[in-house]
Amino acid sequence: MKKLLSLVLTLMLTLALFAPAMAEEAAPKIVYEGFLAMRVFEGRGDSDPEAYAAIHDMILEDTGVDAVPVWFPYGAEDERRNLMIADDSQQLDIIMSGDWAEYADSGVIAPLNDLLEEYGQDILEAYSEFPGIWDVVTDPETGNIYGLPRTLDLTQYPVWVRQDWLDAVGMEQPSTIDELEAVLEAFYTQDPAGNGQTIPILLDLDGINYGLSGAFTEGGYGNWIGEDGRVYLPVLQEGYSDCIAKMAEWYEKGYIYMDSFNVDTTRINELIVADRVGTTAIVYSPVCINLPELQKINPEANYGYNPELSGDKGYAETAIGATSSCMMILESCENKEAAMKLLNWFMDKENFVSSYCGRIGIDWDWVDEEASTLIRHDTDTYDGEFYLYPNNLMIRYLNILNSADEEPGLYTRFLTEDSYRTSGVKYAGDYGVNYSTAKLSELAPNYSDIVTMIEEQTINFITGVRPMDEWDTFVNEELPAAGLEQVIDAYTQLYNEAKGL
Repeated sequence: MKKLLSLVLTLMLTLALFAPAMAEEAAPKIVYEGFLAMRVFEGRGDSDPEAYAAIHDMILEDTGVDAVPVWFPYGAEDERRNLMIADDSQQLDIIMSGDWAEYADSGVIAPLNDLLEEYGQDILEAYSEFPGIWDVVTDPETGNIYGLPRTLDLTQYPVWVRQDWLDAVGMEQPSTIDELEAVLEAFYTQDPAGNGQTIPILLDLDGINYGLSGAFTEGGYGNWIGEDGRVYLPVLQEGYSDCIAKMAEWYEKGYIYMDSFNVDTTRINELIVADRVGTTAIVYSPVCINLPELQKINPEANYGYNPELSGDKGYAETAIGATSSCMMILESCENKEAAMKLLNWFMDKENFVSSYCGRIGIDWDWVDEEASTLIRHDTDTYDGEFYLYPNNLMIRYLNILNSADEEPGLYTRFLTEDSYRTSGVKYAGDYGVNYSTAKLSELAPNYSDIVTMIEEQTINFITGVRPMDEWDTFVNEELPAAGLEQVIDAYTQLYNEAKGL
């Protein structure tokens, strides 16, 4: 009996010693797609092992989930994501981008209704401020919720202009397209960067469309509803060709950076930090995120914008409605409850900031928690691997200061004050209607070809590859010959379904 009791006690002690390790080994592993783009914008690398482990263990302790982030090559995310989904030998549980309808139709993602109700209380609370946002990720036929929305209704294409360069050339922030053109001419001729390095304006097609074309069109950039009730593409709207003609004129004069339509994010960052860019018509991020680095080189450098930039047809900027791109749990995930617990964890403000900035008390601290203002310490140990980029709803909490006594920077001010503006912008005729690219492609198999054709030819007109006097031929003959009517019919059908017509 003594020997038996001794063996039992020994076994109990052994189990007690190894229980924590066994518990951790037993934690369900959830592999999720991390938000690589922010790390690219900031030039981040890899965390120190200790800092990485601290955030990993924080998530493990709070949720019981072994969180494993992965990143796909920047610019090839869609391709690598889909390859990994198709590879049964690789685990992937949560993806953070893509059209939910396409994935749902293929049976790739799981409905989240029950999971949200049981494990997503913080998610539901966070989104309660925007109850209609769930419509963009819900199948109207089944009522199934297939993702967590990533975007809100946004205004993210202001025309940024270097304020210090305006001061140098004796001008003010432009309020009209004519005044903007005068600024570009001044930057071009007076060369504030010196040695011929000045780029009067750096832009892309999205920036032209969402940041400028509203000044030339009554309805801003987006689909518009004709008198016949059909839904027409932006390229067909009256005045849009005037916008493209103006861009072609600026390009020919040298105001627009010659490689604007070929540069990637890395090059855009380099140009801004190199103190070369006077004006931008691109998404807000590169200017806001790179300004602190630029100011290390040129402390006087600063960007501003006029929130009511206008033209003959009114406001230049067009608001962008929430999209169907969302965070989704794959059907192949073996522990969907754990996946939802992980997503729910990010909805706590402090957790969200920690995933981005690192260890509170070491890598960052609150300056004013109520105002969601924090200071990021110069530890250079944590590089944001666990950052999921849940959504614009949570990203508003990244109000980061570099010192406790400074004012919030441009990035913080724009995200918290300006990126949700409802004034000074236009709303397209079908604003609020979310079209599934999968359904558009099903109804119009040539949909993607038409979209590509419009983008490529529009750039050709701007860059002078095609003369503007061929525009009417393009929209009235070439696009119809390529099947434009089928695409218009598809948009019209989906619009009518969304509106209950």
